[in-house]
Amino acid sequence: MDIGLSGSDLAKLMTKDRTIVERGLVTHLRPTIDFLRKILGSDEDVVKAIKKSSWLLSFSSHQIMKNNIVLLRNSGVSDVKIRKLVLICPSYLTQKPEWVKDLLHRLEKDFQIPLHSPMFPYGFHTLAAQKKSNYENKIEIFKSFGWSNEYVLMMFRKLPYCIALSEDKIQKALSFYMKRLGCEPAYLASHPSILVFSLEKRVVPRVQVLKILDEKKVERRKLGFYYALSIKETKFMDYFVLPYKDQIPDLYEQLNKIVAP
Repeated sequence: MDIGLSGSDLAKLMTKDRTIVERGLVTHLRPTIDFLRKILGSDEDVVKAIKKSSWLLSFSSHQIMKNNIVLLRNSGVSDVKIRKLVLICPSYLTQKPEWVKDLLHRLEKDFQIPLHSPMFPYGFHTLAAQKKSNYENKIEIFKSFGWSNEYVLMMFRKLPYCIALSEDKIQKALSFYMKRLGCEPAYLASHPSILVFSLEKRVVPRVQVLKILDEKKVERRKLGFYYALSIKETKFMDYFVLPYKDQIPDLYEQLNKIVAP
């Protein structure tokens, strides 16, 4: 039966979920695939989406997907953002429209991310992927370290994924940056990606290297703290380790630790 996908694409799909045939879904695959193709633009992306969530092909999902697309468009979400959202996690399209509408409201009103923002798909995914009580608990951790609601929102708008981190990782990161290094909430909220960096593999070793250089009072590159943590491992080595390998042999003890996550 012609369902609008090439033989290789169909093989990938059937390999991913053999129950498609067992459940008798082949008879109505064509209209569903045509609908997904209109949203995603290519057979390759259609296959990617279905491989991530084979429930896109369930008996009841076709009309639900249409209703959700209409809801997103009527709410002001562009087709480009919808495509991005579907590629991140296509199962969102199969949720009840009431669920999608509630999430849109929370994202726009509670977290102040406009639906036309580049961060919209990532903010939506972050909230959708966890229970409301879970991310509320994480926000309370930030506030226990003196963060205002405005700083939490600033961080979320810049990098929603920070609220997807585990409570333990958030606690450890805030303890290290704020209590040990003296970073202020304003700084961390405006540079949220450093909260995501691995403390053990990236942050602590690099901080130790910079500390050794400063204690030895050597001339070194005066890069900002955020930049020093963000640059690639090879650049960090070139800037802060290799030039001092003869002058400060101790730096070599840190070599195996300076590994980017």
